[in-house]
Amino acid sequence: MRLLMNLLTNAIAYSKVNGTVNMQLFRDGTNIIGKVSDNGIGISEQHITKIWDRFYRVDAARTSSNIGNTGLGLSMVKWIIELHGGEITVESKLGTGS
Repeated sequence: MRLLMNLLTNAIAYSKVNGTVNMQLFRDGTNIIGKVSDNGIGISEQHITKIWDRFYRVDAARTSSNIGNTGLGLSMVKWIIELHGGEITVESKLGTGS
C-alpha cells in the first residue's frame, strides 16, 4: 500500500493544476503490473535514472516549497519492488508527463 501511495503522491505533486493522474493494476501470469501516469511537468533524460536515488531532487522548480517532499518516496518504491523480486521503469517526456 505504501508503494502505491508514494507513486500516486509523486504523480499528483508534479501534475498540472487540474491535471490527470491515472493508475492501472493488472495481472500477467504470476506478475502484477502497475502503471501510474500523469500529464505533469515530465522529467528530462538526464534525470531519469537518478530519480530512484535517496534524497535526489531534480531542480529548483521541483523542490519548491509548495511540493515539500524529502526525496525519499521514489527510492522507497524501488527498494520495495526490488525486495519482492520486481523491477520498476519510468518513461517521461518533458512538459508532457510521465
